[in-house]
Amino acid sequence: MTYADYTRVTNITNGRAGVANDPTRRALAEIPGFQWCRNGCGSGQMHVDNDNNIIDINLYPQMECVNCEKMTCCKHKVPWHYGQTCEEYEKNVQCPKCKIAYTPVLAYKCNYYTCPIISCQERFCRVKMWKKANRLPRMLLSRRMV
Repeated sequence: MTYADYTRVTNITNGRAGVANDPTRRALAEIPGFQWCRNGCGSGQMHVDNDNNIIDINLYPQMECVNCEKMTCCKHKVPWHYGQTCEEYEKNVQCPKCKIAYTPVLAYKCNYYTCPIISCQERFCRVKMWKKANRLPRMLLSRRMV
């Protein structure tokens, strides 16, 4: 069910209530096995097998959205990281400013990085970025009900 379907079916007209305050979306997110599409279509679905058993996202993290047909990584709650396993994805760091991905050389177990691109040099914390990625996408949080 997309956000547009939801608003049409429920006939919501409160222009001030955002998606983050939507009790139905919050309730859906709490259902074991429910996953949101992380490609921006606003859809969500159960990540289950053919027998309706909840799929372990550590064993099978990839989910195809029934709405936009794009892939989502349920483990990292991001669009699917093509060309990388989840383990490789976890080792790589992507600069939030220039979007260049690289494998950091760590002398210490530190989560603060500086982008190696000379024209960028962005400083960021990977833990804060990962926590932000595990929330609902920003576009869903800022979308207003019509």
